[in-house]
Amino acid sequence: MCVCVCVCVCIYIYIYIYIYIYIILCSVCVYFLNKRTNGDLIISPNISGDKERIRWMHNGKKMVEWHKMRQQISEYSQFKNRTQLNTDTGDVTVTRVTTADSGLYKAEISIGGQIETFTQQVEVIDPVCNTSISCNKTGSTVTLVCEADGHLLSYSWSGPGLQNPENRSQIQISRENLGSSYTCVVKNPVSEEKQNYTAGDCSTRGEEPRASSDLHHYLPSFSVTSLSRGQETQQTRGMCNNPKLIIQM
Repeated sequence: MCVCVCVCVCIYIYIYIYIYIYIILCSVCVYFLNKRTNGDLIISPNISGDKERIRWMHNGKKMVEWHKMRQQISEYSQFKNRTQLNTDTGDVTVTRVTTADSGLYKAEISIGGQIETFTQQVEVIDPVCNTSISCNKTGSTVTLVCEADGHLLSYSWSGPGLQNPENRSQIQISRENLGSSYTCVVKNPVSEEKQNYTAGDCSTRGEEPRASSDLHHYLPSFSVTSLSRGQETQQTRGMCNNPKLIIQM
């Protein structure tokens, strides 16, 4: 009898500790989100209930808040005229985001006199742009080099005769495959860009310089396709402002 009681007590203690740890961990949960520059950022806290006050913080500073008694939404700092706050759900939308909008977002929502919180870590990233392929011919071997502008880039290739085409910015093409076309795919967490190149062109023209944003006007075997992930808008500032074909997914 004593053994059974001890076992039951141990089980209850174990369950209590498990629930306590679960509550503590969930209270400090941080969700992560990558977003493309110049798009709209929407953060949903998923907190239900009749809301009395909503306050959103960015890196510890107020960005937007609302009080039910005042029925007024106030915006602060860099977020003035750029936020939309849904007072029913607590969702906040930030328009035309830039890399300066990266950071930790925190919602403090008052319901029934109790404050519930939600945190979201956001990284705003420039899309892949200015992808280029250059070539270098050494004897019967052609080396294709893929380059692009952007952050957190990864490279991969497709085409005949390739070995280990992943995570490589350059490949070597043997003589028997010089008539084939090869595709370089450059990705980052918010976009990807593809570029095709016929290896045989290098053998007739020799070494090519790094492609500029309008290089496709004088490389006939060269094509570029840029793909956006999600429904975010095209980046149109700085180095990424070029006339390449954009396909929105």
